[in-house]
Amino acid sequence: MGCMAHIRRKFFEAKDHYPQAAEYALREIATCYAQERKYRENGLSPQEKLLRRREDIKPGYDAFKEWVETQHKNVLTKGAIGRALHYAVNQLPLIDPIENKIRLLALGR
Repeated sequence: MGCMAHIRRKFFEAKDHYPQAAEYALREIATCYAQERKYRENGLSPQEKLLRRREDIKPGYDAFKEWVETQHKNVLTKGAIGRALHYAVNQLPLIDPIENKIRLLALGR
């Protein structure tokens, strides 16, 4: 299972030692969260959210995923940023299918 909150936590833990990379990752994740918050506040339907995600979030998400993959190849440290990148590169491909399935359960509550 992939989870953006867990990916975010790994980068948060790395920010004291690797502020530039960690802050970039945290900003990108915060941007996704801000869009989702806006969708909820505007009362978008699930179909409208899906369309907006494709337009608003997917390009940034894809760029973030590419950045993570590139950094993971270039950062050889086993420190906090290395662990964050390793975790993210393994989890990001799992985000979409899992979070979409979980979202259906949450909507039914």
